[in-house]
Amino acid sequence: MQHAKAVIITESNIATVAQEIDRQIQGPYWFENKKVMYEDNANKGGGGGIQHDMPGSVTTNRSKIDMVIWITERYMKPGKIVFCKDFISTHEGMISSIGQIQKEFVRELRLFSKIKEDLPTGGCKVTYSGKRAGCDDDLVLTLLIDVFQQNVFMTDNRYATDRI
Repeated sequence: MQHAKAVIITESNIATVAQEIDRQIQGPYWFENKKVMYEDNANKGGGGGIQHDMPGSVTTNRSKIDMVIWITERYMKPGKIVFCKDFISTHEGMISSIGQIQKEFVRELRLFSKIKEDLPTGGCKVTYSGKRAGCDDDLVLTLLIDVFQQNVFMTDNRYATDRI
């Protein structure tokens, strides 16, 4: 563990949160052997503005589809997703039991689904969500983003020196 590297994967959709996390671990919470993953915004946009690489993963309807396809093909098989025995989660000073987290995760997975919407111009729009009737899908999105970005980390040349 002495030479392990922490790979930090955030979602960048909420304005400045990913940048603040990046700033905090560069400053007051600095620690060695870390890599913050950055979304590659090269050649994206088309609005005439300059887009810079930003910390975190941009979650759009298109990227959710890519993530769902990726995780379904590789991980939605018996024995591929398991709960870690020593898992700990905290949020704003509160600690949830492993049982509570597992129940919430399973609930979110059951609600997360493909939504097809007919368009007035013809065709249909496909989205994925678990946000119905006031429910969250944060744990499912965390799973999707982390598994998808783990693949990016292991295959993208920008991270080649960090995989050593």
